[in-house]
This record gives sequence, C-alpha cells and structure tokens, in this order.
Amino acid sequence: MNKGIALKVLGRGFYRGNDIVSLHRKKLKEKKRVYYSTSIRINEKMAPMIEELLLFNIEEDFFYSCHVVSAEVKREKWIPENAESYSPEPFKTVPERAWFLLDDIREIKNFDVFKELITNTRSEALLPALQNSGRANAIYFRNRHLIENMEV
Repeated sequence: MNKGIALKVLGRGFYRGNDIVSLHRKKLKEKKRVYYSTSIRINEKMAPMIEELLLFNIEEDFFYSCHVVSAEVKREKWIPENAESYSPEPFKTVPERAWFLLDDIREIKNFDVFKELITNTRSEALLPALQNSGRANAIYFRNRHLIENMEV
C-alpha cells in the first residue's frame, strides 16, 4: 500500500456506519466489485493516485481496508453509468461527488498495519490521527517504509 485515503463512515438515514459497510461487502461478494460513494471533499487531482481506501468509525469501533480499482471525483454530485450494477440498493441512485470502485474490503483486525502508515500532510502516525478526527474529513496517508526508502 503506497497511497491511500481514510474516510469516516457516517450513518445515513436508517443505516449505521457498520450497516453501510456490510451492504457494500455483500454487494462485493455478489458482483466482485462495488462502488463506495461519498460527498466528503476529496482532491480531484489526488483521486487517480489512491490505491487504498480505509473506511473507519471510531465510535462503532471498525476499520476496513479496501483496494481501489478506480476513483473519480467531480465538483458536482453525479452517478456513474454502471452504478446500478455495482452499488448497494439504497445508494445506487444517490448522487455523490466521489465514487470509488473497489474489488476488496477486508476488516482490519491486526493493528500492526498502522505502524507503517503516516498522514500525508503532517507525517504523523495514522491511527492516532483517525482516533482524534472528530469531523468526517478525508485523511490522506502513505506508507512510511516506502517514503523512507525513496528519501535515501
């Protein structure tokens, strides 16, 4: 994992954050790919470089790592043409600014993975940054080991 983005999963309507992730995992199992969409502000230029999406909610105590096949962000809310096929039922007709096509969603149970991840802006450890994030902002991150090897 080189470049990623962490997004806090907030409840929508009748669905809690964990329910939302469960719906996406079910659709992924059925179709082998799934869209995760959001209107959290994401840098349009950075979107194509995102390889990993980290979905989390500290209050609900979950962390999921998702492999990103493609990411597209627009200024205005929109819906991809194939959203009908790859989005869970309650979300496929809801326009959003960012759409991530995923081919893997795995629950993070071993927190050792966080030892190598640092935030993109402050180069601080990712896990404490997530734990202290009250708002639903996007947090960009990188792999510390890869950065250290590049600087040599």
